[in-house]
Amino acid sequence: MKKNYLLFVFIAVFSFSYGQENCSGADSDLVYAYSHIKSAYNSNNIYHLKEYAYKSLEAFKRAKPKLKACGCETAYNKVYDAIELLEQVENANTNEDGRFYVKRTREIAKASFTEMDKCTALLDQKTSTAVAVQEEDVD
Repeated sequence: MKKNYLLFVFIAVFSFSYGQENCSGADSDLVYAYSHIKSAYNSNNIYHLKEYAYKSLEAFKRAKPKLKACGCETAYNKVYDAIELLEQVENANTNEDGRFYVKRTREIAKASFTEMDKCTALLDQKTSTAVAVQEEDVD
């Protein structure tokens, strides 16, 4: 029975660390997306704005499945909203129209960082609890 329990704890710790790996990948994609959103917002013409918005859109799309796998539902929803807004930038005719969507996306990206931090802290707490239980059983 003890061997089965140790196997279960090992699998639990492994799955938590796998989840953290997905969160780390999503976090780097969010940073990349936010960097390009800032560049889009600071651009002085519609062509540069669209170029940076597209790069940000691609990064958000890469982060979306990673957030789903990570279990960060709120951050996932924020990224979904950001994608919807950035898809509107392609249809913008003026720099001001594009900046409207980019500005809203920038605010959503900041909120997604906050949600990502909350989710990562929760995963860290679960992992440390699982490791503590495993160490108690070994002794």
